[in-house]
Amino acid sequence: MVTPPTQLLHGLRLNGDVVVPMAPVVAGESVDFDVRLGAPAWLERQAPDGEPVASLAGPGAGYAAAVRDEALTVRFFDTAEFEVDLAGRTIAARPAPGRGEAMVPVLLAGNVLALVLGLRGACVLHASAVELGGSAVAFAGGSGAGKSTAAALLCAAGGTLVSDDAARVEAREGASAVHQGPSELRLRPQARALAERVGGVTRMTADDRIGVEARPPSGATTPLGAVVFPRWPRAGTQVGVAPLRRREALEALLRCPRVIGWQAREPIRAHFESCAQIVETVQAFHLDLPQGRLDDPDLPEAVSASLAAAGALEPQRDDRR
Repeated sequence: MVTPPTQLLHGLRLNGDVVVPMAPVVAGESVDFDVRLGAPAWLERQAPDGEPVASLAGPGAGYAAAVRDEALTVRFFDTAEFEVDLAGRTIAARPAPGRGEAMVPVLLAGNVLALVLGLRGACVLHASAVELGGSAVAFAGGSGAGKSTAAALLCAAGGTLVSDDAARVEAREGASAVHQGPSELRLRPQARALAERVGGVTRMTADDRIGVEARPPSGATTPLGAVVFPRWPRAGTQVGVAPLRRREALEALLRCPRVIGWQAREPIRAHFESCAQIVETVQAFHLDLPQGRLDDPDLPEAVSASLAAAGALEPQRDDRR
């Protein structure tokens, strides 16, 4: 019988039936959660019993989460349900018939662990982080903002992928660090041209993205050097980087929790406090990307050079107001 690997995701050690593609494998017997995959079953299209902690209504994206008696239930309508025993350190996943089982690793590594960490007071941003020159750049934004695309461009310029689409940021001695996640970029079809430049194995993911293997960082955490918010200007042809004042950075970062639809107060408060701490220790920037040049072989170096010229590729403290 093959022993399943213990994987490290956002600072948590997971073992069991569910293997997240390209998540780092760690040694040792200590685990935070034992993950078990149940048989497919039809799911109710309503919120689970208990005290609501988060919910989102929308076609193809609806979910609800509630806590009852030390158990967190996360129900993704028509896809999968997760029962997290917060005291017993187990996670039971029940996929819906169809593609639900294939989506379990995606949901586990994203929203489910972000919910668990958020309830513990941790900060998990909707961001993709890349290490280059010893520090990480976190590309933050909502769905479709260009986080993974910007991360792929920086990986193609020599960076290593710290985490994609979910970045746990932790305060450490007056600075911030990003925890390692899976070393796979999940790109939208329009960014297909970047896959070969990143250089790894590619596959189609369960949510119809292009999964690209990227080089992982050297450690389990990486110092955070900058937060960057990608933009796609209409008719833009050049890469542009503009610094943000601290208040602008805070307002932008507050709109980027990995969990959309928090209803519990403590995670909302913790997210605000963490974002305030982040903008005190690192600088933030807007990054303008020319969408029509994604197939340009010179674009990765142009992005890297522009970020470096603006000071976004090294840890820094400043006196912005």
